[in-house]
Amino acid sequence: MKIALIDLENVGRIERTPSLASFQKLVVVAGAHQKKFDIPAGLSVDLLQIKKTAKNNADFHIALRLGELAQRYPKASFAIISSDKGFDGICDHMRALGRSVSRLEPIREATLLTQAELRLQRAAAKPRTRKRLLNWLASQLAISVETAKNVLTQLLCRGDIALSGDAVHYHLGK
Repeated sequence: MKIALIDLENVGRIERTPSLASFQKLVVVAGAHQKKFDIPAGLSVDLLQIKKTAKNNADFHIALRLGELAQRYPKASFAIISSDKGFDGICDHMRALGRSVSRLEPIREATLLTQAELRLQRAAAKPRTRKRLLNWLASQLAISVETAKNVLTQLLCRGDIALSGDAVHYHLGK
């Protein structure tokens, strides 16, 4: 199961998030003053409307909900959709515990994802290892390796690629 937690205070609008169709469950965390937003049809969505305004209140709720969901769904993979790099430490900690957790940037990386897919589809020779793919993405898209890791995670979430150990298998255009 793939679960996305969306930091709506940070993202602003749900349509600025990466492709949500690959997630079986969405948790949308909305700030106290965010009353109007569109929830995508056809997806399992839990709305967590924060009641009070306080610094980092939504972030604490996201971290708490992530922990609750990780307990409830021990085999699930998680994505926190936010440009708030404060979540990176939580993601690192959860990965150290053996959980699949990543932070995905909102719109900019969604655009990068489209560029990555197009370039991979057109590439005559595709990188065959995770490390080579990260370096290839960084070079082709003129981004950092850290940003390339987020793009790679999105490619994995969408099923465009799969990893078997360090080997990359491509399923583009499906």
